[in-house]
Amino acid sequence: KQAGWKTVPTWVLVARNDHALPPALQRTMAARAKARTTEVASSHALMVSHPGAVADAVRDAYRSTR
Repeated sequence: KQAGWKTVPTWVLVARNDHALPPALQRTMAARAKARTTEVASSHALMVSHPGAVADAVRDAYRSTR
């Protein structure tokens, strides 16, 4: 079996100010997954500090797969 990110469309939000998971590593993983990437000026908990960006990404993913 393959990992889902190898065959399923993927979206990633990169937290530019993340000190837990370096943004460069986030970008590398997103590129490996061929993800549609959005960068947000946020810390590691961007889902808490930038819920609008997360909601936008979810809507984009939904619309892109319908």
